[in-house]
Amino acid sequence: MKTLKKHTKKPLTAKQKESIMTAFGTVMIITLTITSAFSFDIRNERILQAMNQKIETIHKG
Repeated sequence: MKTLKKHTKKPLTAKQKESIMTAFGTVMIITLTITSAFSFDIRNERILQAMNQKIETIHKG
């Protein structure tokens, strides 16, 4: 029966660490951008609804 060698993890080089951090940062920026754009759309929609209701109320008298 063969004895399995333990798989030793090599420490990451500075370049690898940098590329991982860059990728993580990019993903975070994209996520935040999409989230803020989505929430802005929702707020915009609510403002438009409120304005339309006011206009309807004014027209009704």
